[in-house]
Amino acid sequence: MSKQKRAPGHQQAQAEGKEDARGPESVQAVSNQSVLDQLGAEVVQGDESGVEAVLAIAEPLVERGLFAVHAEPRPAERIAKYVDVLQGSKLPSDRKTVLIEKLQNDQEAALAAQEAVERHFGGSEEALVALQSVWTGLHAEGAAPPAEGSVTERAEAWIADLAGERAEAVQAFCREVHLILGFDEEEEEEEAAFAPTVEVD
Repeated sequence: MSKQKRAPGHQQAQAEGKEDARGPESVQAVSNQSVLDQLGAEVVQGDESGVEAVLAIAEPLVERGLFAVHAEPRPAERIAKYVDVLQGSKLPSDRKTVLIEKLQNDQEAALAAQEAVERHFGGSEEALVALQSVWTGLHAEGAAPPAEGSVTERAEAWIADLAGERAEAVQAFCREVHLILGFDEEEEEEEAAFAPTVEVD
């Protein structure tokens, strides 16, 4: 993932939820360390003590946090209309089921993300200011994480340092939405390709 890309907060995104989008109750059951361990497993081998390894953990946490701030639930009537369109389509029944579940799970994920924004920051503007500041700091020229600790500890400390007085809120929010909004690029591309078929006014 390039360090020079634009922050995802600049895109008007719709939430892409996992098939088993989780609400706050189930999220709380997953330890903070397990989230960091999941990210740590993605660290590129050969750079375990360098900036790239730490960024590989810190960046996706903040990136999904920014994505979550822009996740907007669709009106319930629109979701119902999409479901009607799918049900009346000539798609195979198993495909209809998958797409209907995807619409519903995406909606649940967007609602959960919106609630997390309110709970941790009080509003989207406050969340954006805090997260954009951290994102900018991670990608500033010459930026480097703290030198002490494991890769995951350094990533956590780096985010906290950049977040300043909002460190606790930023860390908790980013961990939570990392679980709520987990998705892979293949699912995102598939949804984008299908969107023109189901998008109706």
